[in-house]
Amino acid sequence: MESLVCLIWSFFIWLSILLYILCSVLPAKFVWQILPFGTALSIRGLKLSNFRLHYKIYSLVHITKIGAYTHYTLFIDMIVWIFVVINFNIWLSLVFLVLSVYQIFQIESKRFKFFYLFFIAILYFICFLLSYYSLISINAIFVFKIYLLLSGAIKFIGHTFELIPPYVIKERFDFHTLKISELKAKHILLPIFGICAEFTAGMPFRLPSILAYRTYLKLGNKSDFLRDVDAMSKKAVKFGHKDTPFFNDVFEGVTKTETQSPA
Repeated sequence: MESLVCLIWSFFIWLSILLYILCSVLPAKFVWQILPFGTALSIRGLKLSNFRLHYKIYSLVHITKIGAYTHYTLFIDMIVWIFVVINFNIWLSLVFLVLSVYQIFQIESKRFKFFYLFFIAILYFICFLLSYYSLISINAIFVFKIYLLLSGAIKFIGHTFELIPPYVIKERFDFHTLKISELKAKHILLPIFGICAEFTAGMPFRLPSILAYRTYLKLGNKSDFLRDVDAMSKKAVKFGHKDTPFFNDVFEGVTKTETQSPA
């Protein structure tokens, strides 16, 4: 059992590293034809100077309740990832922290930025403290790895209920439901890539901050922007982004070169 889990864990870790490198260095136009919303596994996801743009992408692909609910564990995922990474290598955990802080500074709301930065600082401090005094056992880390693998699989399953199916971006860069007659060899691997993307979704510099921002807008600052994003997301899925100018900035990103990013 343990050897099997370690094998699966190693597979997805190395696949994540490979995909992250490829999605970061290959032209965005090429990446998006293979992986819908390819910024998820790319340094481009961190370069989005407008945090709301990243938020739009998240809202666009998490419309249904099942898709949304399966992603509510992102906060737990983030804590678990921090423990696992600290246990593996302290310097790598500091890299995670730097990337997290960088992403937080992309957020427009100063109030949310301050509280979330404070939350991340406290969270890392507690995790470092527990790890330093060896209060997290090796067995616990093993259980954490199993949890992250299962969490990634569940999130991927949640996406199958989304209004946007896994294969949606055609060469014209709009939503397109893949037909059986259009299946190609590359599509066979997409479920594995999808699970990989969800497996790493809970990393501190990935999706937790976006979910936290969405929660903030819902509970603490009910804004027109939140209502616009939710309403326009459903419209864009139904009619395409060309008939939904609200999302033009998202799709313009895929036509840019690898040295540019959506703005």
